Amino acid sequence: MRNILMAIKKHKTSAAVLTAVILISAAALVVFFALPHPKDAVNRQSASVSASQENTTVSAGQKIVLTVTAASVDDMYGYQFQVDYDENAFEYAGELKSEVDAISTIFAKPFNGCQLIGATMIGEQKGISGDNVAICQMKFTALKDCVLSDSALGISKISVVSSGLEYDEDVSGWSCKTEAIAD
Repeated sequence: MRNILMAIKKHKTSAAVLTAVILISAAALVVFFALPHPKDAVNRQSASVSASQENTTVSAGQKIVLTVTAASVDDMYGYQFQVDYDENAFEYAGELKSEVDAISTIFAKPFNGCQLIGATMIGEQKGISGDNVAICQMKFTALKDCVLSDSALGISKISVVSSGLEYDEDVSGWSCKTEAIAD
């Protein structure tokens, strides 16, 4: 009986240590993605990708859904990008959600007049691979009557990290689409 109790105690300790390692790893990835990279101070115009939508007129108070898609990803364990928008015309309304089932840890943070979006998988697993991958969705509110155009909402500074913790900056092939929705 004593051997069984010691085995149970050892198993609980191993589970607690594993849980702690996973939580610390997740926190480290979030901090890694949340901090601006030193290269950002030098080159703020890198890898800009604009939104694609028709020239739709939106009214003050109307919600806009922004959907981000990657043309192709290979072993994507986490990502970060910024959403650029005119703060006099739009307000970030939240409702940020991951479109990738394996990525449930996602955040938005106001950063230098834009929203910094980051997400990561948790635990030891292979990253996501595929073509035309829906990444995430979020909502904005129009603050005034305006036209959604190619310059209204866009994404830039796209970075990804692989399951092997290889970090790539200025990733291309990502796009965003906006859709005005009725409340």
